[in-house]
This record gives sequence, C-alpha cells and structure tokens, in this order.
Amino acid sequence: MELLLKTRDRKTRRELRTLISQMHHGRIYLSACGIFKLDYTVIKSMVTGVITYIVILMQFMPLNDEKSTDDKDKG
Repeated sequence: MELLLKTRDRKTRRELRTLISQMHHGRIYLSACGIFKLDYTVIKSMVTGVITYIVILMQFMPLNDEKSTDDKDKG
C-alpha cells in the first residue's frame, strides 16, 4: 500500500490498485499448467510419496559392515 502512495505514474498506480484488489478479493492458488490445483493435500501426497520411495530405496542400499571392509583391505 505504501508503494501505491509513493508512485507518481498513473499507469503504474492503476496496475497496483488492480493487483491489490485482486489479492484482496480472490484466493491465490498454484496450478500445474492449469491442469490441476496445487493445494495442501496434493503437496502432502507428493511429499509422502517421495519419502516412501526413499525409504524403499534405502532398504536396497548395501551396508558398510566390518566384514566387507576387511575383505577390501586384504585384496
């Protein structure tokens, strides 16, 4: 609002008023190229899916135990 008061250019002032009005009256939301809205539930599902896949992949990672390191030192 302070920027609106300091602006002298009429066109810029009109654009700022329009922006302020839209932000005040409309809900702001994110969308994925207009296909679907990205709200809290979608973002939560994506994060949950990523964490699940990370946990599954971690189960297939080899363990670095003493036996495998001893074998490497001998060879």
